[in-house]
Amino acid sequence: MPDARSAFGSAARAAEQPPAPQAPDAATLAALRRRPLINRAQAARVMEQYDLAGMLAVNPVNIYYLSNTVPISVRMRHEYPAFATLPRNQDEPSFLVTTTMQSWDIANGDRWVPEIIRYTAPRNWQDYTGDDARPLTEEPVAATRTPSVREPDALTAREQGWLQSGRDHSPSPTAEWALARAMRESGITRGRVAVDDMRIARLLQRIGAADNIEFVDADNLFRRIRYIKSPVEIEYMRIAGRGNSAAAMATAAGLEVGMTLPEIEQRFMAEAAARGNELTFFIAGTSVGSFRSGSIVEGEPFLLDAVSHYQQYHGEKGGSGRRYRSLPGTRRHQDVTITCPH
Repeated sequence: MPDARSAFGSAARAAEQPPAPQAPDAATLAALRRRPLINRAQAARVMEQYDLAGMLAVNPVNIYYLSNTVPISVRMRHEYPAFATLPRNQDEPSFLVTTTMQSWDIANGDRWVPEIIRYTAPRNWQDYTGDDARPLTEEPVAATRTPSVREPDALTAREQGWLQSGRDHSPSPTAEWALARAMRESGITRGRVAVDDMRIARLLQRIGAADNIEFVDADNLFRRIRYIKSPVEIEYMRIAGRGNSAAAMATAAGLEVGMTLPEIEQRFMAEAAARGNELTFFIAGTSVGSFRSGSIVEGEPFLLDAVSHYQQYHGEKGGSGRRYRSLPGTRRHQDVTITCPH
């Protein structure tokens, strides 16, 4: 008598053969990455409607939207990982404010990124402690480090770019001082300024960099810009949706009796990664509670809800059902439901 796990998996694979993993065309992806994500026309309309001199972001979602970058400090869960500026005057530059660690990544030139201002740490931090501490409104001296290269002629072109990136940018001592500098260079020095987190206002006020500025709590204004997608975003959503759907179907085709949630989730992660996607969330069994018996049981229906993203974008707007029925060895119909993007 055949093993129940093998029977279940073979039937599912016979019912639906998933497409082979296919990464999007490399040339198309390279061209997409060299274009900004932001819908600049919509941003201009919002800033004009609310009479804003500019917008400042610390929310990682908005930083990515404005800079096409997920800074390493975001992944490391820093409290103030980075900032981004967006001036109303389109003749003025936008900036990504980030750590010096990010310089090498940006120097690779594999995607569009606004101008950057780096920050390190105060070299003279002791001057700001104790009874004779300097006021916080005095800018500290930024700590710097010059890389030492013994054989510069042996560097690759990319390594030379990394080395030059450190020479081209004079860092600020802290994130807030770097942001204040970015605002000056963006022309955001007075008037109404939108922030997606009012902590930005407090940081700037603490160092005396908020004179002549009225801060506007504007998390929803960023959403008003983002909800009208740019052509680049729409294409990323298409790629994400196709990859997610194919990964979900491939995962379902390999299901077997006895498999647990971690086993199925791991398989989906591998299928998504093969298509360039990353896991967002995965549910199997009876919604969030997982399997009622801890694993797939012959004859019991269950749900798969598999969601992944590509370049931070999702293609799923809702779920549609896909079912396999009458698998061998079952006493009644076996339903396997998979959510796929519309």
